[in-house]
Amino acid sequence: MSRCAPGDLAIVVRAEIEANLGRIVRVLHLHDGRGDLVLRHAGDAVWWVEAAAPLTWARNGQRICRTNGPVPDGYLMPIKGDGADDAESLDVDQLATAQAS
Repeated sequence: MSRCAPGDLAIVVRAEIEANLGRIVRVLHLHDGRGDLVLRHAGDAVWWVEAAAPLTWARNGQRICRTNGPVPDGYLMPIKGDGADDAESLDVDQLATAQAS
């Protein structure tokens, strides 16, 4: 069972590249396994996420930095508020600004 769902805000709590740890992302949809940045993770759903500032992936010995891409469900911890509307009222750009300060 997945911990995240589309629309969730989540914190990256596990990562192959340390710079991604602690980053806040918005979960968009399940990764369809296609595209130039493909990630398969045995036994774990893989989500397509977006972040306010670029995340980093390693592919064929090169680093790829962009604001959206695949992340395994087990690498994310959803941010759950007290009310159902809490996540909707938070903006990824606002969180990135707060995270940078």
